[in-house]
Amino acid sequence: MFKVLIHNPKGRRFLRLTSIILGPIIFCAVTLSIWYLWPKSVATINETTVLSQLSKVMVLPDNSAKIELITDINKLQGRFSTYTEQATGNYIITFPIAGKAVLFDARRQTIIALEAVQASSREVLAILELRNGSNDPGRAAAWAKKLSVEYDIVDINQAVKNDYGRNIIVNLKGETANNTAEVLAKKLQAEVINELPSGERSSVADFLVIVGF
Repeated sequence: MFKVLIHNPKGRRFLRLTSIILGPIIFCAVTLSIWYLWPKSVATINETTVLSQLSKVMVLPDNSAKIELITDINKLQGRFSTYTEQATGNYIITFPIAGKAVLFDARRQTIIALEAVQASSREVLAILELRNGSNDPGRAAAWAKKLSVEYDIVDINQAVKNDYGRNIIVNLKGETANNTAEVLAKKLQAEVINELPSGERSSVADFLVIVGF
């Protein structure tokens, strides 16, 4: 069919006309696809990776990080207003306890800017990691929601086994945190121990809470 069109003057004109019409349409379609998919490709970097990359270029002030991917500069609402051209596709990482915010380019592992923010006035009793040691998938998450009023929750994970017969608090801070551990134990009706159960990895938190039956 194409050979017939090429050797036919009318066919050649038809092909030229078709390319003139379809060329811009194809270009626009490709451009829109790139625009639409680009924020999603950036978003595939998970929060743990972003914080790990940031920790290579600065000392993280605390474990309260809140990470936001900037896809619309209109949502900056005055934050990092001087850097709006560099904001899209990058991250704002806020540390509310320390009162700091970072505009971070995760792909280049570069800090674009630092700003002070109002520090959180909320009193944090301790930093917790919760692990689900029961066969109820939502049990640890439910406790995390209750405890987040007074405690910072750095992570919710699955324990190495799902047959813990009780709630357990592992005191990772040592004797100086005994009183805080006892207060937390009363809320959870939990046993406080100082050694990690077999197979459980350590945590950056003050206390590892294993939610059992």
